[in-house]
Amino acid sequence: MHSSADGNEELSVEDYRLTPSAILQYIIDPRQQQHKHYILQACSKDGFLLEQLPPACRNDKDIVLAAVKASGSALQFASTALKADKAVVAAAIHSDPFALEYACRNLKNNPQVVLQAVRKDAATLQLADPRLFSDAEFMLAAVAADATAATRAAPALLTDAGWRAAALKANDAVAHYFLSSEFFPGLPGEGPAAGGSSDQP
Repeated sequence: MHSSADGNEELSVEDYRLTPSAILQYIIDPRQQQHKHYILQACSKDGFLLEQLPPACRNDKDIVLAAVKASGSALQFASTALKADKAVVAAAIHSDPFALEYACRNLKNNPQVVLQAVRKDAATLQLADPRLFSDAEFMLAAVAADATAATRAAPALLTDAGWRAAALKANDAVAHYFLSSEFFPGLPGEGPAAGGSSDQP
């Protein structure tokens, strides 16, 4: 530990590996007025320290933000209230899109939040509330970000010629999926499974 130019003590490279018991001392020692300062620095270096902190820290938005910015999946150790905080979840997803897994159910059904994750990795759609897969506007935005999102679209959308046309306009790469019987067998007017062809003269 060393002193900065303004006289405040800062953590050294070694200090940020503070043990949970040492961090707790900053909380309970009334002589240490900067306990939160040290915890913030520690969590900004290693977000997974959050797991070992007491509930009061895991419900402190500043501390949790520091942790999830360093390690998005540290969101799993945040309080229930902060897993429902849009700003905290957004910060976690920015760090790791798969942190969406630890968001509250309502945010997994929030198009803006889920799209943030999808735009970083379309595979995160598997973590979203399935009700979004029937949301035409959301699924168009997801397809625009990554054509593979089409594989999650609800049957009602896939059988809607208007939605399919809009999806193709948003991302022409989606044609690969619409024309593939492997992904969408029997789509009306699409692919070899649609309408069928006859070998009879």
